[in-house]
Order: sequence, then C-alpha cells, then structure tokens
Amino acid sequence: MSHRKTALSAAIVMCLSITAHAQDAAPAQAAADTGEAVELDKVVVTGIRASLQQSLDTKRNADAIVDVITAEDVGKFPATNVAEAMTIIPGVAIDRAFGQGEKVSILGTDPSLNRTLLNGQSIASGDWNMSEFPTRTFNYSLLAPQLVGKVEVFKSPEARIDEGSIGGTVIISTRKPLDMANDITIAGQINYVRNDRVEDTDPQASALFGWKNDAGTFGFIVSAQKAKEQIRRDGIESYGTVTAAQFRDGSGGAPGSVGSGNCTGTCEQTLTNNMTAVGPNSMSAHFFEQERDRRTYSASLQFKPVEQLDIELNALKIDSSYDHSTQSMFAMQGNTWNSLSRLTDVTVQNGLMTRGTMNDGLVIFDLQHREASVESETYDLKATWNDERWFASTQLGSTKADGGPRQVFGEFLARADYTWDISNAPKHPGSLTFHGANPFLDPASFQMDAGWGGNVVEKPTLDKEKYGQVDFGLKLDSPVYLLRFGYKKRDHETSQIQRGVILSGVTTAASRFSPRWLPGNYLDGFSGYGDLGRRFTIDGSQLADYILGGEWLPPGQSMTPISTFNSAEFVRNTWSINEDIQAAYVQADFSFGKLRGNVGVRHVRTESENGSWKCSVNVANCAVSQYVPQVLKKKYNNTLSNVNLVYDVNDEFVLRFSAAQVMARPNYADMSSYLWLADATLKGGGGNPDLKPYRSTNLDLSAEWYFSPNSILAGSIFYKDISDYVLMTSGKEDHWNINQNQVSTYDVDRPRNAGDAKVKGAAIAYQQDIGAGFGVLANYTFSDAQANSGRDLPFNSRHQFNISPYFESGNWTARITYGWRDKYFTQVSGGREIWVKDYASLDASVGYRVNDFLSVSLDGMNLLDEEYHSYSGVEQLTRGVYRTGRRFMTSLRVQF
Repeated sequence: MSHRKTALSAAIVMCLSITAHAQDAAPAQAAADTGEAVELDKVVVTGIRASLQQSLDTKRNADAIVDVITAEDVGKFPATNVAEAMTIIPGVAIDRAFGQGEKVSILGTDPSLNRTLLNGQSIASGDWNMSEFPTRTFNYSLLAPQLVGKVEVFKSPEARIDEGSIGGTVIISTRKPLDMANDITIAGQINYVRNDRVEDTDPQASALFGWKNDAGTFGFIVSAQKAKEQIRRDGIESYGTVTAAQFRDGSGGAPGSVGSGNCTGTCEQTLTNNMTAVGPNSMSAHFFEQERDRRTYSASLQFKPVEQLDIELNALKIDSSYDHSTQSMFAMQGNTWNSLSRLTDVTVQNGLMTRGTMNDGLVIFDLQHREASVESETYDLKATWNDERWFASTQLGSTKADGGPRQVFGEFLARADYTWDISNAPKHPGSLTFHGANPFLDPASFQMDAGWGGNVVEKPTLDKEKYGQVDFGLKLDSPVYLLRFGYKKRDHETSQIQRGVILSGVTTAASRFSPRWLPGNYLDGFSGYGDLGRRFTIDGSQLADYILGGEWLPPGQSMTPISTFNSAEFVRNTWSINEDIQAAYVQADFSFGKLRGNVGVRHVRTESENGSWKCSVNVANCAVSQYVPQVLKKKYNNTLSNVNLVYDVNDEFVLRFSAAQVMARPNYADMSSYLWLADATLKGGGGNPDLKPYRSTNLDLSAEWYFSPNSILAGSIFYKDISDYVLMTSGKEDHWNINQNQVSTYDVDRPRNAGDAKVKGAAIAYQQDIGAGFGVLANYTFSDAQANSGRDLPFNSRHQFNISPYFESGNWTARITYGWRDKYFTQVSGGREIWVKDYASLDASVGYRVNDFLSVSLDGMNLLDEEYHSYSGVEQLTRGVYRTGRRFMTSLRVQF
C-alpha cells in the first residue's frame, strides 16, 4: 500500500482524523492511490471514545514519533490544567510543588530542556514566585484549557520544527474557524472549584462564539475565560543543613557550642566523634495562601478568498494575578551567629544529627507578603498558498510576557528553649518541642530586629520574542513527494530587574498585625510534629501597609525610595539576555511502498548578549557606586540533522525509527551573572556566563500494534547521548556579608558544563475499548539518566506509571486516572542534592449529557491529598513536605 501524500490524500487524512474511523479508511486510501475523488460520509462522534480515536488517528498517520491528546468538546479537557491532562502520555511527567502541574518533563529530561509552542510558534512565559528565576520552561498555569483543541508531543524532531529541545516538543494547537462543524458555534461553561483544605468555593466561567460564512471562506472565533482559585499549602520545612563541626567550633568567626560552654560532657564528645554528621538547619511550620485569578481573551480570524490561499490571524491576551503570602514560623538551630553556640545536647545516628536541644536558641517568624502578576500578549499572522504542485507560507508574530512579584518581607525574632527531632523521619518529617514558654503562641514575643527587619523588593521580569518565518515546498510525483525549505529569524529578550530597600530601625511586634490562630485543619494529614502545629498567623496586608506607609519611621523621615542601587544584592540580580537566532532548514518527505518518513537538516546560528553589572574593583566589599554595566557576547552554530522512518508492516502494525542531532540552550538565569547570598547561613547561588549549549544525539525505536478499533499496544526504547550537560556544583567564594559588615566565605551553587550525560529507557502503552461501555489506557516508562560523573539528572524518575479506565454509555461518562512517578532529583542547594520522593495522584470525573446542547460533570483532583516531599540527600533530612488539599469541580457546559 502506498502512503505517498498527494494533496487529496492529505485532505482525506485530515478528514479522517476528525470524523470517520478505520472502516472508512480503505476506500479513501484506494481513491488516493488512483487519484480519484471520493465523497466520505461524515460521521461525527463525541465523548471520551471519540477523543481517544482522534488521538490515535493522528499518531498513526504521523511521520515522527508523536503522542496526541485532544479535547472531547470545546473546553472539555479532563483537567483544569493542560499539563495535568498530558500525564496520560507515556514519558510525560509534571512537577506539583504547589499542588498543580506547572512544568512538564519529557522522557527523563529537565522541563527547561523541552519546548512548548503555540500553533507552532514561541509563547512567552512568566513566573510569580520570588525564588524562581527566568528559565526556558513554560508555565502551564498561564494557559486556559478552553483554548486548546489538540496537544501534540513530538518525541522525535523534524527539521521544520523549531530547535531547542532535548526531550521533546509540545505543540499546542488552538481551534480554526473554518474547521468548525457548524456555521455558528456558541459554547460556554460555568465551573465551581472547591478545595477541601481551603474550605472555599471559587467560580470560573468561559464563553466562545464562532462564525463562518456559508461558502466556508471566512470565519472567526472569539473567546473569554475567567478562572479564580484559592490555593493553600501546609507543610513542614527545613532550610538547609548544619554539621556537627559547625556546632562544635562555630563558623564564619562566630563561636560554637563547645567554646561557649553550653555543650559539655557527652554533648561535646558526641560532636567530636561525629564531626561530619549532618542535621537540619531549622525546623519550620509552613503556611502558604494564594489567590490565582486568570483572565484570558483570544481571537482567531481565517480567510480563504480562493481555495489555494489561507490567511490566519491569532491573538491571545492573558492577565493573571498570583497574590500570595508565605508565613513560616521556625526554630533556626543552625543560624551562624545566634544558635551555633546554644546546643546543650545532641543525638547522632548513622551520620545524622537526629535530635538536639537548644538553650535560648533563635526562633524566627517570617512573613513574605507578595503581590504578583503576569501579563502576556501573543499575535501571529500567517498566509499560506497551497496548490497541487507547490506551497509557500510566510509568518510574522510577537509574544511578550511581563510581571513578577512585589514583596514586603518582615522578620520577627524570639528566643526559647526547645528540642528539635527528626529521628522518626521521613514518616514524621520533624518535630519541635518547647521547654517553658512557647513563642509560637505569643505574638508579642516576636519582635523585629532594629538592625535588620526585612525588606521591600520588586522583581519584574520580561520575556519577549519577535519572529519572522518563510517556508516553501515542492510537491513531486516520485517517492520523495515533498521537498520543504525554510528560514526563520527570532529576536528574543529575557530580563530581570531587582530593586528594593532593606529595612532597618523597625522595632514593632507581630502582635500589632491582627494575629489569629491557624485554621483547625492546619497540618491535617501530618503527625508527630509536636509544637509545630500550634501557632498563629498575622495579616500580611496590614504589615505591608505599615511598612510602605512609613509608620515605623521617626517623625519627619520618609522611607528610602525603592531602587536597584540601594544594595549590591539588587544590582547583582539585575540582568538581561538578548538572543538573535537564525535558522534555515531543508526537509524531504518520502513514501516508497510500505516505507515512509522524512529526512532533514536544520542549521542554527545563535548570537547572545549578556548584560549585567560588574564590580569595577577587585574587592569583596564592592560599593554600589563601584558597579558598572557590562555586556558579554557569544556566538555559536549548530547543524542538526535528523531522519524519521516509518514502516507500515500492514494495516495494524507500524514500526518507527528516528535518529537526530538536537541542541538546547542553557536557562536564561543560568547564563546570566546573577548572585544571591544568604548571610545567616553562608549559602548562595549564581549564574555562569561561560555556559555552552547542550548537544545531544537521540535515537528512538518504537512498534505500534493497532489490534482493534480505538486500541493500541505500543512499545518504544529511547537513547540520548548528551554533551556539555549543565549541572549545579558548589564552591567556596568570599563575599561581603551585609548583616555582619565583614567578608565571609559562602558555599555558592553555580551551573557548570559537567561533561557528558546519557538518558536511556523504554516505554510501553496500552489502550483498548473493552466493550459494554468500558475502556482503559495504561502506560509505563523506565528512564535511566546519569551524567558521566555518576550524578543523576534533574527531574528524571526511573519509573513512571499511569492507568486510566473509563466508562461511556448512553449519556453517561466516567473516568479515573491514577498516576505514580518514582523519586527524582531537582537541584543542588548548599552542596547537597535535593530530591522529591515518589508521588501518586488520583483524579476522577463523571459526566452526564442532558441533551445535545447541555452537559454537567463533577471532577475530583488530587483525591489522595498526596504529600509533595522533598529532602536533602537522604530522606530523613526533610527539605519540605507539603499538602495542598483535594480539589472538586462541578461544571455546566452548553454548546450550540
């Protein structure tokens, strides 16, 4: 059977993918082989089974290794987040640090090594978290699922698709006006979302209107969505680690507990005998609240004045706010200047300090009140001429996202006698027991320090790109049926500004700001935490008004204006990356007998400019006035070749092979010269302008058996040989300590090209329509990813499993999705590897179609209220354990 794609056969394949199934394919293919026209009966199907059928049809006809998910109806993705819907794809995993999927990892690679494209082009991204730095990762919380018609995950590249991905490329496609089934489409939905930990219900709504003329030559779609949701995260944290040697001898010039006379006898002997033992630097009761409010507007126009010419204009605007507060109340036994000398008793087991008692040790209450927003605008204009012998297209567009947080940070200090204990971790992450007065219950005991009470900081970020692209193709009556050529130019800018003012002279107490006890369900699901669960919180807005209003200042004084040049810290964290990227490609699509596929070459030239501030004198104590602007330039070329081969053994069995050279650029922040320092713990982190891009040779092999309608059994193996892999490494650096007015030695984490790395693994996927209304999807992925140094690669889980049984009969639908991923390494912090424990998720939905126009559904997400548990090197050393609550959503959908 020939698979040469003439214009007619390509049109038939497209028609098949959205209407009829395999029983109509044989006459259509026969007509394509003879060049005769055929009129197909249009069979429109809806629901879960139809969505899965469309996905399989697209996968079956692709020339690359692709997985696809489609919306069952307008706005009916099986999740409130597109990233969460993608977890049913083999090899796709998401990180749920705040309970919802925001970052996507493909085939064992870091999320920043995968690209997300909207209608084949870049989409700018932004972040709301003060602790995050601009990367190349797309933030999926920005994208309303109602916009999406189809999501394709390309696990093997084609020369025509933008470079920049090691793991895979996600192409999100919106709906086209002239593809609508009816001349007029009106759709809308109302959702109510409730989180059982927040105990609040939030409304969400969306509306879509589409129209096309009777001739099918002009149409448009406009839509608007508003989504509001309350997020709450309870947890137990520990900021970093401390060693027995630091407790005994002190650090940074500060004395230890032995020298101060607090640690004597057995305590001193235990420290002396276990100098390398490690323990938690702090023990914290974490409380995070956020209101997410996303407003999305989109418009799409399509014009076909003649059959050969197609003009599209797409516009997308996103206005979102992520206001939040983080309130952490903790004992900080590892504080260099206030607690290392206060240890009176310690227990060491298996190289870990599992228990310690402090005499008048430091206790801290931190409140970070942040107003955060991300605004994004994307515009794309494309014109395509396509006739029987050739096609040409041109595309122009721009995408921009800006925003970021504004933080008012207040720090209140107290002292107490207490015992910290991690001996029952990880089951019980940690406990804190006070001896005598418990400051967690006394807001008046927490006072701001006059020397340093916090800060006011703004960190606006910008991510924008302008692009232009031309493509040309020749259609040939030969085994090589299509030759494509193209050129693309992208001008990209990502920048971060940090400005603020450091607070000094504030001496107020926490009791000033309407203290209240935490909700009764605080730390539900945790146990063995001692006094960590008994604590108060305050009104962050009142604190912000007090600080910004200058009520704390002496009469006649005003607060120092916010500026980048108020502190060297702000100057060091202000930078920009500009990239001029030019790419040209040639690709040949071929079909000969049962063999089809494509081969291509893409040549890319990248020129980057790294703008930052550099100290003009070679001293650790560099005054703000001594920083001068600098621009570092870099240029590199990459020639990337690839081949995709597909062998159709018969109508049921398909073999695929892909070999490709790919590249990915380092994260923007990693390429910059930024530097942050934590003066209390002598830790820090920064960028590295000397980074080289990642390069990889990827090999993929898969076999697919379509053994019955709407069914597949597929297996694949993959191998990635990566050069110049970027990993975080720690080193000693001397910097000026603002708090201590002296030079201190810090452990600073910086990215470096750490040599070669390899990712190898296998995946198996199964999907079947069992009968009697029942069906099932299941997949398993194994991925072994390591650098040649033996270090694991970020975000790779060795094992990952998903299963999703469903039922669909009459007007009823139901679906359950269970997913599990193995533990995974995320980053290096303070010289130690941070890992996330294995994670399971359970979601379910049930729906009822009242009539052809109205349907209702109930969805439950995170039904296990699973712990997100990160740890430092070993599981007993908790970094953060969090629960975010179960989410329930009721939906009412209408469509005409």
